[in-house]
Amino acid sequence: MLCYWGAQIREGFGLTQPDKVKHVNDGIRCVFPTSEIQDMSAGRYLVGFIRNEKVSVLRLRGDNSGHDDKLKPLNLKKDRIKTIACGESSGVVLAHGGKVFIINKSTLCTPLKDLVNRHVIQVACGDQHSMALTQEGRVFVWGENSHGQLGLGEGGSGSQTPQHVQCLDGVPLAQISAGGDHSFVLSLSGVVFGWGKNSSGQLGLGDTTDRHVPTVVRSLNGKKTQYISCGGEHTATLSKGGTVFTFGSGVFGQLGHNSFKDEHLPRVVAEFWSSEVSQVTCGRHHTLVLVASSKRIYSFGCGTQGQLGNGQMINQSVPSPVHLPAELNDKYTIGKLFAGENHSFALFYKVPGNKSTKPKSNQSGRIVTLDDKMIDQWVSECNSKSWKAIKNKIYKVFSSAASLNGSFLKTSCDEHYETSAEVSGLDFELAKKTFSKLSVDERIMSKVVKTVHGTLLPSLETLSVDPSLVSVEVLRVYLLLPELISVCQEQHGAELLEAFASKILQLKFDALKVLETYWSKLPDDCFKGLVKLFRTESAKLIGSIACDKINRDSPRRLQKCMQVLQMIYKVCSSHNDITSRDFIIHNINDLLDMLQVTLEDIASCFLFDNISEMVVLRDHFAKTIEMLVNFPFVADTASKRRIFKYLQDKHWSQDLQLTLNLTGSTLHINRNLILKDTLQYLRQDHSFHQRLEVKFVGEDGIDGGGLSAEFFSLLSQSLLTWEKKLLKVENSLVWFNSEHTCKEDFYYLGVVCGMALFNHCYMNLEFPLVLFKKLLDLSITLSDLEEISPVEARSLRNLLEEEKEVVEMLFLDFRIKGQELIPNGAQIPVTTVNRQKYVDLYVDFIFNKSVKNQFEPFSAGFSEGCPVKAWNIFHPEELREVFSGSPEYEWEDLQKCATYEHCSPSDELIKNFWTVFFELSEENKKKFLIFMYGTGRVPAGGLLKLKLKIVLLNKTDSDDHLPEAQTCFGKLLLPKYSDINTLRNKLIHAISFCEVFGRGCALLRLVSVKMLCYWGAQVREGFGLPDKVQHVNDVVRCVCPKSEIQDMSAGKCFVGFIRNGKVSVLRLRGEPNGHDGKLKNPPLKNNFRLIDCGESGAVLLTHGGNVFTNFESPLEYKPLKDLVNRHVIQITCGDQHSMALTQEGRVFVWGENSHGQLGLGEGGSGSQTPQHVQCLDGVPLAQISAGGDHSFVLSLSGVVFGWGKNSSGQLGLGDTTDRHVPTVVKSLNGKKTQFISCGGEHTATLSKGGTVFTFGSGVFGQLGHNSFKDEHLPRVVAEFWSSEVSQVTCGRHHTLVLVASSKRIYSFGCGTQGQLGNGQMTNQSVPSPVHLPAEFNDEYTIGKVIAGENHSFALFYKVHVNNSTNLEPNQSRRIVTLDDKMIDQWVSECNSNAWKTTQKKISKVFSSAACLNGSFLKASCDEHYQTSAEFCGLDFALVKKSFAKLAGNERVMSKVVETVGSAPLPASPASVEALRVYLLLPELVRVCQRPHRAKLLEALASNILQLNSDALKVLETYWSKLPDDCLKGLVKLFRKETSKSIGRIAVDDINWNAPIRLEQLAQVLQMVYKVCCNAHNKITKRHFIINEINDLLDTLQSITEDLNNNLWLHNWNGNLQALRDLENYYDQTLKKLKSFPCIFNLEAKCRFMKNTLRLCRYDLVLRRTALLDDCFSVLKKATDQHLKGWLAVLYAEDVTYRSDVNKRDFFLNVIKELREPDSQFFTYNDNETMIWFPTQPSVEKEKYLMLGILCGLAFNNNCVVHLPFPLALFKKLLNVKPTLQDLKEFEPGFGQSLEHVLKYSDDVFEEMEMTFMVTWDGREVELDPSNPGNIVTNSNKTEFVDKYVDYILNKSVEEVFEEFKTGFFKGCERDLVVMFEPEELRGVLVGNEDYDWDVLKQNTTYEGLLYAEHSTVISFWQVFEELTSNQKKTFLLFLTGFERVPILGMSQVKMRVRELLNSTEEHLPQALTCHALLELPIYQSRATLKEKLIEALNHRRGFWEE
Repeated sequence: MLCYWGAQIREGFGLTQPDKVKHVNDGIRCVFPTSEIQDMSAGRYLVGFIRNEKVSVLRLRGDNSGHDDKLKPLNLKKDRIKTIACGESSGVVLAHGGKVFIINKSTLCTPLKDLVNRHVIQVACGDQHSMALTQEGRVFVWGENSHGQLGLGEGGSGSQTPQHVQCLDGVPLAQISAGGDHSFVLSLSGVVFGWGKNSSGQLGLGDTTDRHVPTVVRSLNGKKTQYISCGGEHTATLSKGGTVFTFGSGVFGQLGHNSFKDEHLPRVVAEFWSSEVSQVTCGRHHTLVLVASSKRIYSFGCGTQGQLGNGQMINQSVPSPVHLPAELNDKYTIGKLFAGENHSFALFYKVPGNKSTKPKSNQSGRIVTLDDKMIDQWVSECNSKSWKAIKNKIYKVFSSAASLNGSFLKTSCDEHYETSAEVSGLDFELAKKTFSKLSVDERIMSKVVKTVHGTLLPSLETLSVDPSLVSVEVLRVYLLLPELISVCQEQHGAELLEAFASKILQLKFDALKVLETYWSKLPDDCFKGLVKLFRTESAKLIGSIACDKINRDSPRRLQKCMQVLQMIYKVCSSHNDITSRDFIIHNINDLLDMLQVTLEDIASCFLFDNISEMVVLRDHFAKTIEMLVNFPFVADTASKRRIFKYLQDKHWSQDLQLTLNLTGSTLHINRNLILKDTLQYLRQDHSFHQRLEVKFVGEDGIDGGGLSAEFFSLLSQSLLTWEKKLLKVENSLVWFNSEHTCKEDFYYLGVVCGMALFNHCYMNLEFPLVLFKKLLDLSITLSDLEEISPVEARSLRNLLEEEKEVVEMLFLDFRIKGQELIPNGAQIPVTTVNRQKYVDLYVDFIFNKSVKNQFEPFSAGFSEGCPVKAWNIFHPEELREVFSGSPEYEWEDLQKCATYEHCSPSDELIKNFWTVFFELSEENKKKFLIFMYGTGRVPAGGLLKLKLKIVLLNKTDSDDHLPEAQTCFGKLLLPKYSDINTLRNKLIHAISFCEVFGRGCALLRLVSVKMLCYWGAQVREGFGLPDKVQHVNDVVRCVCPKSEIQDMSAGKCFVGFIRNGKVSVLRLRGEPNGHDGKLKNPPLKNNFRLIDCGESGAVLLTHGGNVFTNFESPLEYKPLKDLVNRHVIQITCGDQHSMALTQEGRVFVWGENSHGQLGLGEGGSGSQTPQHVQCLDGVPLAQISAGGDHSFVLSLSGVVFGWGKNSSGQLGLGDTTDRHVPTVVKSLNGKKTQFISCGGEHTATLSKGGTVFTFGSGVFGQLGHNSFKDEHLPRVVAEFWSSEVSQVTCGRHHTLVLVASSKRIYSFGCGTQGQLGNGQMTNQSVPSPVHLPAEFNDEYTIGKVIAGENHSFALFYKVHVNNSTNLEPNQSRRIVTLDDKMIDQWVSECNSNAWKTTQKKISKVFSSAACLNGSFLKASCDEHYQTSAEFCGLDFALVKKSFAKLAGNERVMSKVVETVGSAPLPASPASVEALRVYLLLPELVRVCQRPHRAKLLEALASNILQLNSDALKVLETYWSKLPDDCLKGLVKLFRKETSKSIGRIAVDDINWNAPIRLEQLAQVLQMVYKVCCNAHNKITKRHFIINEINDLLDTLQSITEDLNNNLWLHNWNGNLQALRDLENYYDQTLKKLKSFPCIFNLEAKCRFMKNTLRLCRYDLVLRRTALLDDCFSVLKKATDQHLKGWLAVLYAEDVTYRSDVNKRDFFLNVIKELREPDSQFFTYNDNETMIWFPTQPSVEKEKYLMLGILCGLAFNNNCVVHLPFPLALFKKLLNVKPTLQDLKEFEPGFGQSLEHVLKYSDDVFEEMEMTFMVTWDGREVELDPSNPGNIVTNSNKTEFVDKYVDYILNKSVEEVFEEFKTGFFKGCERDLVVMFEPEELRGVLVGNEDYDWDVLKQNTTYEGLLYAEHSTVISFWQVFEELTSNQKKTFLLFLTGFERVPILGMSQVKMRVRELLNSTEEHLPQALTCHALLELPIYQSRATLKEKLIEALNHRRGFWEE
């Protein structure tokens, strides 16, 4: 059928009689032509039809008047026509054979001769131009070209003959389309090209400029475009998924955007965004859209002649449906739409029975591409008669780049639509598989190779592969050909590869760039194959060159391969599996060998006749080597060194004549004036192109290399100590001194470095790698800074990783060291947006800009000193090794390279020598190298490259001689010593007196305090310490006490010292004019280690952990009795309060509490006795600190707690409110805090890495922020952010900071009494250095800084050489934690006398949650510092290992278990760190012996359940993040113990405590289950199931049945009460367990529900004829108690009949009645397969309450009802949030549309202009009422989708659903419902459709006369098998009363079959549904049985229907 509407036209077009045209409505007419219309097209004046492959055309009337012509058939007798396209007044016809015909204005049809030999597959017509697409993918155009619509370039005129659009060659096209004066093509990967007229933006390019060549519409990239249609001046595209874009002229509304404006860019037609549009077509000024799923056509645009088909003759800008007759939907499907000038058409097809209406894809309209089917055909037919045809097909595919580019597309997940300059869109696995198939057949492969080589590769020259103009798809062929070549035979492969390499090198720069990107994204195996292909061919060519045969063509071919290989090498960094060694060609060594042999032959045969041939051969080899210098990546390091040496030797020989006339090349050097003499030599006219010879003045010897090596070694040392200081040393590396600006000095530095390289010598200058990168013009990165300044680099890296607020707190700008990095940099703050730029500029400044004036002359000098520029063949690492030597000292290699003279390796002397050598320290071994070779550097390539000849000196007085070295020749002259000791002494003496060049780095050891420096307010000189006071400057005074100061502290009124374990105190003056007291020693016998001073008192700590305090006088100290039995490890004092931390991690406080500084809670008064701060229990603390009236503690993972006075924000909490309990300073979370110091009213913290934060009072500048303001939040002290601060300490109003690496102390804050130590008596808010004397740096290191009221102190330590600079942490100040060493000690001592001590240690660790929580921290990468509510910070691998060790010793483990069992756990922790113990204990319990395990686990479960809600939430999060093995172990632990508890209850006597313990275990297991549901896919429900519940149910059931059946017997024998008690015990246990459904399997849940006791019976009396009305009426009056009872359905006609049949029939029929559309209870999805609640219900809401009750009754009574709700309903009943997947189940199309929204990018949202205002069920809804008009963007698209889903499934039906839900739970027990998962609940209520009929047959039993082999039974099952699927379902209904399968499956249907008594063959089979009993008459034939059975099944059920 053809439907049409629009302008007046000949009735029926002449396709049928006018009177047979049907006028349906609104101007729509229908024609039923006698022959099928296969295709049609309509232009302005022409309409054409194709019927039976023949063409008929109708010429239309003109614009003003006239009449349509008659329909005329065109005379094309021999050709079968398949397609027609009409333009303004002409058309194009395409025949099946690919032949093209032109229809002119006179309706004459003539073939287009120029396309006769081309197989055209598509045609298209514009107004005055036409297009054709050939099978090979070429586009031809002809006609007018007024606006460039032919795409042939600017200036081209029109053409009546087809012209080839060459710039599209290679693009695999899917479609061509032509509009008025514009043209489009579409590629297979959705790339759209447009050209021609663009006056209205119809090309979608964002402007109105015409285009004369095909131009990519970039706005449509990635939109998965599948179809394009062009109108007069507008265009529409259709994407996969149904999205429609329109653009161009909108003057008639033809764009559908509710606007009449033009659109210059593609814009989504929003009306269709959630519809799956299947077709779109453009007329001249209107557009038609088909939504096939709803069988609707929409139209918009010009409608003045009725062409919109909606009854209105006006223009419309919003899509509206065409008024098609409704009856068409049932009989027809819409096949295709057509739009003409003023007409619209729709072809309808008849819908056949069960056949799909989806049209098959038109393969004939596609370009030819390669696929599996085609290759299989070729292979199977290649030896047959069809070989000629196959050759043509092969040629067609492999001669066309477009065909290959359209093959092997990655269609999975539509990835090929993402083709871009980053993604190729190819499926390489498919390509490999396909080409592998091809290679099997030699004949086919030969033809393929011939075609590719002869046609395809030459054609690539014509491809326009400029990515800026055409699609990158044309480059796919460059990725496919290597895969093809790799399967070719060797000979063909080489030829193809060479030609292919040439084509790659001809590509333009932009195309090459894209190709390199594609290479970088190749699968590893493909990339490896590509590398191997070119590397192997290059290796073969090098090998052939090395074979003495001169082939002038080989180097040229080699160069091409190498150039491509070099391009590939550049991109290999993106492939982790591909390394530089994969490019190495070892044949280069063979070539070098041949060159060396040839050179030697020339040298030895100089006078022979064949010398000229050898020279030619040498030059051939040499040119190849010199060419390879340009491709260093193919040479290994050894080959590079050989090439470099060859080029050096060649250079020396070439320049030999030139240098003879210059000044002598020998460098005469005085050892004492080496630098001066060298500079003088360099300034003379010397050639650096000649080998250097060195002669030391006053010394004999010839320079064979040894003297030169010694010279450069000596010169290196002189350069480092030169007073001009050209170089500075940073982190043991040498770098340019930017403060030295003399360019000549750096030039000569470069010259000598270049000379060393040129002369194969090493410089003892440790330059960083960055220097060699700069010499090689390589880019510098932040990683390079890490080598020379790791602290600075780490700070920059931290800057890149920090959160926004931290970056802002740094207050950085674009300056470094006063230099602006960019113009106006001082005014530009560093933010998270520009921080990467800042870091890049920072690094660039350090390594480039700051040393530009130094490096440029150095580089010039380096090139002058090493004139052979081939050093650029090295990598930076290799060049450094060639320059400085190897860092690898493999001393065994020195022994391997040794040779011997006058001795042998087996001689005793030689054995002794090597024994002594290997005993030497590393430093002495290096001295031996200097002794032997003049340098301590290892040559590149290792020590094996050295020559060591040991010569025996056999002298009579050998013991009196030292070993000697001839450095030039590598000889060691070794006297024959009498014994090994003499040899050792002499050798060490010899190498020690050989001067050591270079720097040695002495390592430091701190031994004792040798000096105390102090500054600040006037104080007793030297504090009375017995020693002389030195005034080093006007500020700082020093005293060197004779006895070591172990600790000291300064308060407001006195200073205290601890020396040799004894205490000394000094009372400070109270008034400015007062006097200090004398230094006094309190009479204390204890050995003290710590002192801390407050305002007027102090606290002391002994080594044994006892605390002393002074209450009345500084000299009267008494022990703090309440802490006597506790081992205190830290003490601290505020003004009037003190704190102590014990070894077990507990905090005690005492003193004043005026501001809550004791942390005991609000309202607490002060206390002179220590009080336990219980809320900190469990937190593993690292430090305590007290200030004026505030307190702090720090955890091991850097969590900071503060409390007390906060008037200035000194707690860092963002406010000024005091705190009375420890409060986490959240701003410091994750900052890796390692130390806290408190001042009077300010606080400072120090983070790992050296970052300093300060906060609180800033009135004196003590915060260091260049401000005197208070800070209420921690703020970084920006001055230190790139320094590695090692200490920070706060005085009352000032702060001291130590930067140990620079040995500097900085101070800031109050300085009125000199306490800042910088000579100024003022307050300072910026850190400035304390004026310490410079000479201290050499002899001393700063150990500790201390700040008091108005004083500052620094303890200095003497520097000594040692093996380590690292001080071991003071373990006595740390809480005790568990580690490997401790466990090993316990295990080793458990059977010794130390066991008693070990027990105490075990008790200490395992009785303290804090100790355990501080153990097993994940220290790698400092991860434990990230501890939060999301991350626990534990190293579980270490936990498992440690506990496994513990478990290995039963005695230790027993003590551990005993301790843990009685230890309390924190229930309301102050920090999440305290929860770690809940993760550790399960791991401990797992390794316990079984007897202990149950007790510990029950205790753990009890403690878990006592946690507060917040802690439980965090613990659940921690569980969700556990490693899989740990979580599985946790599940197994609780599941196993729960299972055992259930088992014990089932067999043991009644013990009412057992169910309580069981309940706790099960409750924890349920919590873990919820976690696993959300987080761990690998842990499924089956891991939680406890099958023992079924046993408990069995036991309960047997007892119940026994009581019911034998009540009298048990009453008689006295067991009745015992059995009832046992029944109650089991019943109560199961009732407790029902709250934990995760442990029930589905069978157990169903059994539990079925066996639940019903307290009453509820009779539902109904009339058969008013079933639904009666039902609702009765249920409305029912009480909750009745509804919860057992349901019985009775019919008014026979109330005496009670049967489950009634109940099942009732539910079946009442639900069926409710499902009827007439009931209007539900709304249906598009497929009418599922129901949902209506948003605007038509029935009373109360009826949904009744519906809920009805469903609840069905659930309660184990009845299955067929209500096809989506899973969302059952989720909502169980309070589980529905998701997009649930919506997708109900409305797949709409759900998929929302999924697409989640994938959209920014540009799509910009085009769509979508808002949160949506339309649902005919109503507009604002999803975000708080923000009306909110636009959907990439950032809020997830919120949009979530709100949309929430509205559809929740808010829109909220009232109706709540009624239903209320009713549902009135009709059933809520406790039973929540036992089920949503899927299970649906199965229980609705059943399932798993109709396994085989199981039904297997479970069937037979009774009476029938048995399995009975003929009637056999016939029955044969008949059953023949039934249709629906008939079988009807049988199930007939048998059981249910039409769906029970939730537990067909196995639950136990069918019984017996004969029907007293029956004849006239009887029908009968069924007793209550018992699933089938009564079957004995039929004589199978036919009769079948007839009667079907009749029984078809019998109408339900009395009211009869």
